[in-house]
Amino acid sequence: MLENRVYLGEAVHKGVAHPGEHAPIIDRVTWDRVQAIKADNAPRKRAAATRATTPARLRGW
Repeated sequence: MLENRVYLGEAVHKGVAHPGEHAPIIDRVTWDRVQAIKADNAPRKRAAATRATTPARLRGW
């Protein structure tokens, strides 16, 4: 729901947003605020340097 551009009054076709023929449900300012909050809450990816360089050894106990 928080990513559906229909709420902005837009229609998306093949990944490209176009002005829709319907009225927006929320205003652009609210949409932008929600997207900013989502971006802040996105999980951080681990840095590649923190990963082990050798595979775990589970066999041969």
